[in-house]
This record gives sequence, C-alpha cells and structure tokens, in this order.
Amino acid sequence: LLMDASTGTILYEKDIDVKLAPASTTKIMTAVLAVEKLSLEQEITVPAEAQSTGTLMGLKPGNVVTVETLIYGMMLCSGNDAAVTLAIQMAGSQEGFAAMMNEKAQEIGMEDSHFVTASGLDAEGHTVTVRDMARLARVYLSNEFLRKVAETKKYQGTTVDKTVSFPMENTNRLLHTPTKATGEDVIDMPDFTYAFTTGLKTGTTSSAKGCLVACAPND
Repeated sequence: LLMDASTGTILYEKDIDVKLAPASTTKIMTAVLAVEKLSLEQEITVPAEAQSTGTLMGLKPGNVVTVETLIYGMMLCSGNDAAVTLAIQMAGSQEGFAAMMNEKAQEIGMEDSHFVTASGLDAEGHTVTVRDMARLARVYLSNEFLRKVAETKKYQGTTVDKTVSFPMENTNRLLHTPTKATGEDVIDMPDFTYAFTTGLKTGTTSSAKGCLVACAPND
C-alpha cells in the first residue's frame, strides 16, 4: 500500500486487507502507547520477563533506563527486551498490554487487526492488515518525538547511572546501511538507502518473513 500520510488517501493498493503476521512492525503500536501513557524521562527498572528471544537491545534485569532510551532501543535495533519492559511498565503483564493494544487499535480504526505480543514475536492470532498498519503509521507520525526516533540512524543509549551503554543502529536499510563487523573484519553492506526516507520500522520473523512500514516525504 502507498498512502499520502497527510490526507489518508490511498494511492496504490494490493491485497491490503489480508491478515498477516506483522513481526516487529508491531513495535509501532507499542511506541505509540508508550508516549501516550508514560513520560520520556520516567525511569524503569528492567524486569526479569524482559529476557526475550530475537533481536535485543541488550538489557539485563535490574538495569534502570528511561522510557526515552527504551523507545530508541525498540525502534532502532528492534529490541524485544525493550518492548516487553515498556509493556509490563504500562500494564503489569504482557497479556494486559495486549488488551491495551487492541483497545487502541479499535480507537484508531484498525478494524481487522489483533495484537498478542508487544514485540511482534509470532503468536497465534497476532495478525494485522496492511491497511490497518498504514492507519497506525499515521498516528505514529503525528508525534514529533516519535518522528525524530524513526529517522535516527545511530544512537548511544545508557542506563540512568551511565554504567552500561547500548550502541544502536537503525535496521531500516532505506534509511541507514549498518556496519557489519565479524571479528577483525568489517564487511561492506549493500546500499539500499533512499534519500527521502524518514522511517519507520522493519520486522522479520520465520512466520512473517520480511516486513516494512516506511515513510518518505518528497514535495
């Protein structure tokens, strides 16, 4: 689907109401709720449940980090640990947060989507449509801080006490070509960047395959 974000007008569509696994594009919803329910300066102690599989920011239980750092960790390097930490802070449990996600989805007109996980890890019944994800992206892009996060290529996060650092690179290859290091060698990655790109979120799981929600203003 190609949409004019300012008006919601759909310019191109194909199979946009098919229910699909969204992988980490799910984190767009988690970020929207985080800025709605929490303050960016709020300090959170990472819970044991944040030890997750898949892509990680690198959090350890007991780390104290701000909501702002967690949102960067979730949106840039797609940290499942960051998503779970935010979810538990907002709702007390991942199940409770899924209910919060589904309530927000209904509020913004995501009529054919259902959320089960905060991170986007595959789960039965965790499905969205492309039409609904475009609606969600418009809500995300209405927030100035979230727009800034989405277009950030690299970010250095830390714990509140500055003892642990979290170097992050954006996974969106339209926006940024990451540095791939293997031992002593640095591998040149193919360049897929598009000059106008300002976000938004990638996702990959075995069930979903590759997913992308992207935005690029050009006149």
